[in-house]
Amino acid sequence: AFVIAGLAPGVVTFAMALMVQGFLGGTFAASSAYLSTVARGQNLTQSLNWMQGSARSAMILAPILFGFFMTWVPAQRLYLYMAILPLLSALLVWKLAPPDPVSGGPRDQKHSRERVSASASWLRLRLLYFGFNFALVASFPYFIPWTQERTGSTAAMAGVLYSLPHAIYLIILVSPLRRSVFFGNPWTLPAGLTLFALSYVIQATAGTTAAILAGRLVMGLGMTTCLFALNAETARLTRTENAGQSFGALDSAGKWAGVAAGVLAGVAAGMSSQTAPLWLGAAVTLLTITLSSYRANIPAIDHHERLKEE
Repeated sequence: AFVIAGLAPGVVTFAMALMVQGFLGGTFAASSAYLSTVARGQNLTQSLNWMQGSARSAMILAPILFGFFMTWVPAQRLYLYMAILPLLSALLVWKLAPPDPVSGGPRDQKHSRERVSASASWLRLRLLYFGFNFALVASFPYFIPWTQERTGSTAAMAGVLYSLPHAIYLIILVSPLRRSVFFGNPWTLPAGLTLFALSYVIQATAGTTAAILAGRLVMGLGMTTCLFALNAETARLTRTENAGQSFGALDSAGKWAGVAAGVLAGVAAGMSSQTAPLWLGAAVTLLTITLSSYRANIPAIDHHERLKEE
């Protein structure tokens, strides 16, 4: 699909290549589901955190690298070079993936009842993913031009401010803080969402680069807390036999949230100003907090017990 996009002679072929990329782009969900067959509990949580680290790294490095290469290479030609990345990923999976993942096994009546209760928890988790991703994406297209207009900063400085929350995630990820028991508590997610909403309020009312910097720092702490807490909740609920469907649903919720956020942020910005997407993100985050305060009491099966059963 990347090769076709890089060689496309017209916009129709290029659009079709992008559609194929989107159709085959569920690798994040597939990777998460695969991890659930080789990791459990805290190990699965940390694996999901590291996967999010790859996404945060891309948010920092991609704009910098593409901005650099586009000064030397036509933008469409970059798709040909990007084709190397999925090929490299396929080679790494083929060579490094453990050969014998744990397979699912039969469940008794007790676990059938647990699955019925767990379905409600998965629905709640999908809604949480939707709310969080909506808030995360809402300000994305407008932040850099808004920052330049509000503070007079250069595009480079606005880009640094945009990347800052993702850098904070990576810093915490590689530090001992990533193993803190704080991220597994029921109140961690509401706390993270509160920080996230506060960061939007700080940014929306900021008039200087320093104030926006403070808002982005708070946003980084809130985003990291939310992602770690969501990954811990996901690992708690994950069962091997339905991991593919579960992670696919979570990934889908995030994608639909991005679509909805883009549309509504555009409408809000058009009807008001470029500050409106920030207030929209804060409002959706506050709504998500009300859902995050409830956590269904689904008993997590002990690691050794589950292996014995399967």
